[in-house]
Amino acid sequence: MIDTNVIGKRVRELRLALGWTQIDLAGKSDLSQGEVCKIEKGQINATTDTLIKLAAAFEIYPEDLVKGTLFANLFGQSQILRGADIETGPPIIAYFASALTGLVDADKKEIEDLDERVDRICRSYTTYPLVLYRPRKTTSPTENPDIPARDVYDIDQQRVASAHIVILAAIFPSLGAGMELQLALQSGTTVILINKHGQKVSRMVLGCPGAIERIEYSDLDDLERQLVTLLDHLLPSIARSQFLQFNPESDEAGFELGERVRRLRIERHLQPSDLANMVGVGAAYIENLESKSESITNPSRVITTHCQGSLHDRIIFDCRARQLG
Repeated sequence: MIDTNVIGKRVRELRLALGWTQIDLAGKSDLSQGEVCKIEKGQINATTDTLIKLAAAFEIYPEDLVKGTLFANLFGQSQILRGADIETGPPIIAYFASALTGLVDADKKEIEDLDERVDRICRSYTTYPLVLYRPRKTTSPTENPDIPARDVYDIDQQRVASAHIVILAAIFPSLGAGMELQLALQSGTTVILINKHGQKVSRMVLGCPGAIERIEYSDLDDLERQLVTLLDHLLPSIARSQFLQFNPESDEAGFELGERVRRLRIERHLQPSDLANMVGVGAAYIENLESKSESITNPSRVITTHCQGSLHDRIIFDCRARQLG
């Protein structure tokens, strides 16, 4: 049952990170809600076909879903045992941001090679379960031109906000990648900025007040060495935080903070714009926080430029100060 429990927890964590209900996941994976429920509780031994369907719904490789369990043998992987208890915890989600629009063939090939190498690095990383989301495979304007623009924004916004790390390739200018950097800042997500050695990067990017680590590489092999070293440095604290915070007992837990913020705001007769001005964010962010799961908005990891605490602490403090005043 150990392996089925691990898979169940991973499926649940990935689902909650995306703000999906069990019914949502069932619809996307062609499974019943009952099957999803039993898988998450570790009550059934998932088949290869079921694991493939679940991985496809999450838009990841099946081997990433089953990494570190005996199920990995179903996909030609050896069992991975490193990482102790945290290895059996929820996966760490990375997001690869890069230019995808308006590239000439040579530039497109360079981005594809970079995307493939970063994906290979994440898939072969064995210390912690690491899953990479790749917009190039999902919302690319060349591979998926029929997806409406608003849907692309909603999908990528959700994926950035639910990621623990954004790997931003500052190789070619990109409005989309710039927006993803800003979304990462708003979500308090760590950004790994990668660019070729000696390449100039916009001061607007370098001046972003978020948690940014920078890698300058000479070739893809050099990038791999540096990225693995940086992941070894960053992931222990992220994995530990995920392991301690993961609570498989309540589907509604992620919505409690937004409801508390909304209730406190209304009690103090504040509009979303009033509260936004008090904590230094946009009104749309407050509305998003109140209406969506914490796993999507990530407020507990948002650090403002004016406060060393979390956005959650800042909101609660400002609301209470307003009440006392």
